[in-house]
Amino acid sequence: MDDSNKKKFDDNIETTSTTFDIIDPQNTTNTTSSTLKNKRFRKLLFLSTIILLALLLITTTGKGKYNSTSAYLDKLFKFNSKNYYIKNVKTKYALSTTPYTPKDVSHYALTPEAYSREKFHKYHMKGYITDLQEGPIDNVFFGLNVDSDYNLIDKYCKQYEYSDKIEYSFPNDVNKKNDDDDFLEARRDIIEHWPKYQKYFVDEAKEVSMSELDIVQQKWFKFGTSAVWLSDEQCYLSVTRYMYAPEGNLKRVKISLGRLQLFDKNWNEIKGRRLYYKDLLMSTDDGFANIFKESDNKIESIVEQSLKEIDAELGIKECTQQESAPIEYDNCIDEMNKLRLISQKRKEDFLNKYSVKFPTFMDIELGSDSGLYLGSEDPRIVLKQQPVKEPYIIFNMVQKDGNRYIHGYYPLRKFDKQVTFTIGGRSPNRMEKNWTPFFHLEDETKSNTMYKGFIRFVYSYRPLQILKCSLLDGDCQLVYDGNLLLNVDDNNVEHYEKNDFNKLDNMRGGSQLINLNSILPIKVEYKNLWAGFAKLHLKDCGCGERYYRPVLIVMSEHNGIYNEEMIVPVVDFDMDVLGWDRKTTKCGGYNVLNPNSITSWEIQQDGEDILQLLISEADFISRRIILKNVLKYIMSAYSRHLIREDYQIDGTSKQLLQQSLYCIIREGKSKCKSYGESHKD
Repeated sequence: MDDSNKKKFDDNIETTSTTFDIIDPQNTTNTTSSTLKNKRFRKLLFLSTIILLALLLITTTGKGKYNSTSAYLDKLFKFNSKNYYIKNVKTKYALSTTPYTPKDVSHYALTPEAYSREKFHKYHMKGYITDLQEGPIDNVFFGLNVDSDYNLIDKYCKQYEYSDKIEYSFPNDVNKKNDDDDFLEARRDIIEHWPKYQKYFVDEAKEVSMSELDIVQQKWFKFGTSAVWLSDEQCYLSVTRYMYAPEGNLKRVKISLGRLQLFDKNWNEIKGRRLYYKDLLMSTDDGFANIFKESDNKIESIVEQSLKEIDAELGIKECTQQESAPIEYDNCIDEMNKLRLISQKRKEDFLNKYSVKFPTFMDIELGSDSGLYLGSEDPRIVLKQQPVKEPYIIFNMVQKDGNRYIHGYYPLRKFDKQVTFTIGGRSPNRMEKNWTPFFHLEDETKSNTMYKGFIRFVYSYRPLQILKCSLLDGDCQLVYDGNLLLNVDDNNVEHYEKNDFNKLDNMRGGSQLINLNSILPIKVEYKNLWAGFAKLHLKDCGCGERYYRPVLIVMSEHNGIYNEEMIVPVVDFDMDVLGWDRKTTKCGGYNVLNPNSITSWEIQQDGEDILQLLISEADFISRRIILKNVLKYIMSAYSRHLIREDYQIDGTSKQLLQQSLYCIIREGKSKCKSYGESHKD
């Protein structure tokens, strides 16, 4: 398309700043009739469309790839919920589209029938583009104070702002409070099945005169549930931090352990179910796995046959032949009952070799055995895709040198379950926490049973620092350091503090980051995109001493360069958050709403993208929230060409980040102040 035609097309269509509505084709009479009145417009539209289609064909022919985000999105946004049209509201034209419909949703965590029963509410998402297509604004932020010059900053931040609506619903199923029955079950599990943990959870001298109920009510605590959907097993696997504080004081916790539980699609706990070790089923030298690989039957039928053989070896039988002789019959029943007890023990031992029975605790090796704050803290669970789909848990734990390290743990593996992550070339910090896990496709494609591949972490959001860590030995290398921008000159560098673009140092790890290619119907091959929820920590901003809220992050990577392309500084779903007193929603002390994990994210048959997020309030209660059209919100920013195609480490990027962070900080503090005014202590 030559420049003159392109200008005519852009003048008439104006696609870069439009919003889209989904409309029924039967309701397009007014739109099409107004278009037909302008014959010249129709000719231009037809000619421009032909040229664009030709360019798209040239771009994609032979490779099956898209060499720019714009080309990719031209294809992506030809799907929607039904055989509908996408209407450009501003210019009043309708464009026919090809619908996208998943072929099979039976393996999904949520079906349309399930979420259609929920009551959804609209929520306004205000985010900021950190790599704005239009470039930085000259000199407008110089000398402004983010804490006082609200109006001026707000005016200029409109250029960086990106707003749209999503929907949310709070189901009533997951509301994991501190429950007496649950604690009683957990305590008995420790005493009966975990001798290596028992001494840390029992204070015999002080508890001898206490009832079991008094012990769990006064000394046991839990919070921070994280979960993922296991599509092959058709259940959720969750991990929750359970704590034992002998003095009943959460500031003096003796030990924490991750409690593993299974839940069905309706979030009812599944007790007694077993999941088989993934590494045994993948191995080639294990007899049990070989039987499974050579059989057309399901593993359950193989196990059932093995359990029957145990009964046969012990001579377990029915006593029907002795029914006519009462004494012999009673003796037979007594003998069979004794053998069944032996059989049950042997069956459990057999099954334990190949599977995990839920609920249970994480089977970890403690880093230290003395003092306080032992065991696994802040466990978070993610889903690894290769070499098989399996869960992986990240937690932090104190080691014998007194430092707290990040650890990794395979809950569904029998061997080499646990690893300690260390950063090569660095002395260990006293406290390592809040690493955000994510997976890069290139790290997973090379993994197998023995060579486990890598996991990556956002080590720091400000400056943005990325670690690549071996799942085999825990060695981590810094593969990207946002401090590179410090050495970049720009025309206005004298107007900024040297470290100005790192001002947002209060953003920490929350949920995992999800690779958007695992959700999108058409894969982004030009660059990698991830999205997830971090958490914002603000001090003395107008709501108590500390104010914690979820932050939506969209991160990209191309040629080894990472960037947070969009940040929504506060995502609170209009909630009245449980206060630190665990009774009211007042702002006294800490006011904490944390994102724990994204349990599932799926595009449904009706075209809606549905995300399930687990959050926690006041470090006390965990809740589930269902979000609709978060993916649409993210990708629409690209379809409107708001974000630059290529992020470069240069002066323009530095200025954009510096300016957008003013806006992000201002929005976070404004939200905190507003919430504090309506929830005064």
